[in-house]
Amino acid sequence: MKFVKNILGFNSPYSWVKWLRMAAVFIALMILIFMSPLIFQAGLIGLVIFILIFGPTLAVFIGISMLAGAIIGAFLSGRKQSKSLKESAATGSSEIVNLDKMRIKVQMIDLIYYITIGLAVFFGIIVLFSSESTLFSIIYFIFAGILIFVFHNLKSPFVKKYKDSFKEEIVKKSLANILENMEFEPTKTLDRTIVDNSGLFGKYNEYSGNDYLSARYQDTNFVQSDIHLQFKRKENYIDSNGETQTRIVYDNIFKGRLMIFDYDIISEEAVFVYDKSLRNGNIPETELDAFNKKFNIVAKDATEAFRVLTPQVLEGIVLASEKLKNPISISFKNDKIYLSITGIDAFEAVVSGDITLIEQRKQVLSDIQIVLDMIENIYHKNRNGQVQNNEA
Repeated sequence: MKFVKNILGFNSPYSWVKWLRMAAVFIALMILIFMSPLIFQAGLIGLVIFILIFGPTLAVFIGISMLAGAIIGAFLSGRKQSKSLKESAATGSSEIVNLDKMRIKVQMIDLIYYITIGLAVFFGIIVLFSSESTLFSIIYFIFAGILIFVFHNLKSPFVKKYKDSFKEEIVKKSLANILENMEFEPTKTLDRTIVDNSGLFGKYNEYSGNDYLSARYQDTNFVQSDIHLQFKRKENYIDSNGETQTRIVYDNIFKGRLMIFDYDIISEEAVFVYDKSLRNGNIPETELDAFNKKFNIVAKDATEAFRVLTPQVLEGIVLASEKLKNPISISFKNDKIYLSITGIDAFEAVVSGDITLIEQRKQVLSDIQIVLDMIENIYHKNRNGQVQNNEA
């Protein structure tokens, strides 16, 4: 079912794509059903003849159906954008209204860019099937390639300006309204030694990151950053001539967010919690079935592990995981909690698609709330800011 939804565009960033693809699939199926008796009678040769003879015609019909689907979708998307401007105006902030207008402009440019690519491919298929001149085909594809390259470089400054403004007006101000001693630097990242001290990641030699955040919430200090870890290596391969060549390969080790919280750990031994899809464990299962289904524990000693992973902490991890909907891993060591979240990047503005500014703003606020819930659910602090110990 998920595969079918992806094919039909239900998970596309454009809300109208599903209308476009469903229209195209419907027309294509109708033509294939109509021609199927002839194709089945002639077998594979009939299918080849059908593609060669009716391919351009089929492409034209699909193009018409896609245009119809795009008109329907564009109408619905236009209503969505109009509603977004009204919601932005309701905030009473001229900065948000101006940012929303910038978003619409950038998304329209982005849409035209992808339509240009689609049209270039569409007419390219027609040229390949109908043109008798090889030179004309070569000239067409060179021109189309140059056009797409120039368009991409022209839209890049608009995209960058919107993304920078989004972090300043939405992300930074939203964080400042909730957190204390907040420092948000979009171009800065965590020091590499902090990443290594977490003990959560495999071997890597390429490191990058951004969106550094340092803050305090309910007597708890924390820092976080989006990071990308890769292992760069050389690899030998055999080319088309049968000769051995060397190329550079980048293995993706981790891409997501790393968060570090101050925490008074009651065990001297490090304790690790991994999503089951990432690593196996060596500690027996806990009494919490919901935790056992999603996580494995790695530690030198089971007793020390369960001194840290109390029932309340286990429940907090499960709750945080359910809200994040992304694989997470946690290490308890050096009087800190290191939390890695794979794939999350909610502080980046979404350019592709027709998602509204208010929707993105809600996503940022939701992402921030997950951070706060993480602190509250795992810490279980009392009013004096002391970690509650079940053994007391």
